[in-house]
Amino acid sequence: VHYNWWSDEVWLRHEEVDSLFTDNTDYTWGVQDGSGLEQIGTFSEIMLPMLQKDLLGASEYACNELLNGGTAGLVVLPEGFEQYNFRSFYRPFPEGGVEMDWGSWAVGFEEWDGNWYITYIVHYQWEI
Repeated sequence: VHYNWWSDEVWLRHEEVDSLFTDNTDYTWGVQDGSGLEQIGTFSEIMLPMLQKDLLGASEYACNELLNGGTAGLVVLPEGFEQYNFRSFYRPFPEGGVEMDWGSWAVGFEEWDGNWYITYIVHYQWEI
């Protein structure tokens, strides 16, 4: 899990995923762009709101193409992730809203032993 493409990834073991929404474990998810504040908290406190807003609110989708709005930052996959197929989920800024209010997720997939698994999720948003 990447809070943003340039943050350190948070590895979640299979057995941790089942209880992510109720688990009280604090993780260091990354650093907030601009303020430099570390984002420390549970999955439900930090990542779930971004998933709800930008993944569930997405209205544009693509395969193996990162969809995004305007930003001063880079919009790239973290190093080493290029080898995996991914789906991009993009929530554009609301009509009449602020152009910087967009969000996007890349969800990577890998086939292993005849089954498909999510291998990563990476969040993107406007950066300074």
